[in-house]
Amino acid sequence: KAATESDGSYVLEFEVVESQKSRLPLFAKHSRYEPASGEIVIEGTEDVLEFEVSFKVQPAGDLGDVTGRLFDPGRSPVVGEKVYLRSSRLNLQYTAISDARGEFAMEGIVTDDDYRLWVYPKQAYRDVVLRDLAIDTGENPIDIELEPFDVGDIDLFLVDAAGTPIERFTLRLRSADARSHMVSSTTDNTGHVRIENVPAGAVIVDTRTFPRLNAVGITAVAGEKVEAEVPVGLGERTINGRISEKGRLIGMTGKAIAGARVVVTWRGKRGTVNSRLVQEAVTDAEGQYSVGGFGRGSIKVSVSATGYRPRRTQAPDGADDVTDLDIALQPFDPQQ
Repeated sequence: KAATESDGSYVLEFEVVESQKSRLPLFAKHSRYEPASGEIVIEGTEDVLEFEVSFKVQPAGDLGDVTGRLFDPGRSPVVGEKVYLRSSRLNLQYTAISDARGEFAMEGIVTDDDYRLWVYPKQAYRDVVLRDLAIDTGENPIDIELEPFDVGDIDLFLVDAAGTPIERFTLRLRSADARSHMVSSTTDNTGHVRIENVPAGAVIVDTRTFPRLNAVGITAVAGEKVEAEVPVGLGERTINGRISEKGRLIGMTGKAIAGARVVVTWRGKRGTVNSRLVQEAVTDAEGQYSVGGFGRGSIKVSVSATGYRPRRTQAPDGADDVTDLDIALQPFDPQQ
């Protein structure tokens, strides 16, 4: 992305990752002008390529304003929530935040009839999505009543693949029905963490960094405290191996594939809770990879590389802490 200067000029820098001829579409948009598009053709292998692309934009013919108010069932204002308005046809998006009176306003909206308006409250209210809205010239009032969630508490106990409590593990709890409602917390020295005032309904426990945890099967109950044990596939097990091109003859070892993406996924279950733990690696110049930190259990390895068909396989569950797993990829044939 790039924003224009006061004279209308702009500079957009990007990296060319492929040397063959390719086309790159460009788009210019402004809330008071009709969207415009252009294209550049990239060919050659020069280290630095420069292009000049100008856009002639037309003022939008008709503009409207969207005003409204967010409030709860008691008509009290809901403060500090973001309201989004987007037209896919025009590729335009507008935002506003409700003020101390719950009011919001968006000005200079290009008129159309395919707008989508949504609010994903951070507070304990249900998501709101309004589709196929027609925005006309002049005022377009839209008042929104937010429906509150009933809430409950959740006690989580994190254990590794052997059932040992995991202390000082930072996780995130998200409501499946309220996209913006999420809480980050860290387990204590017993592997326990309590999350209060969780919207009733299904929740997801995950992490934002590697190793990536995703656990489902937990439900918050209004006015109650729910306990759940979450298995996390941490341990001492390591998966090593080599990624190569599949040989043309049986038993033949093909050339090493550098830069292949290796995704290792552990899966486990305790009670109603299903968990998966994901680690990733990229092969080196010799096609070698190593991914560690897993416990015992079901482990699958997925491999992908440019120019090859992806492959997924089950890692053998041996007694050793180190498992060797070499994988050969079939070159991609566009004719097949």
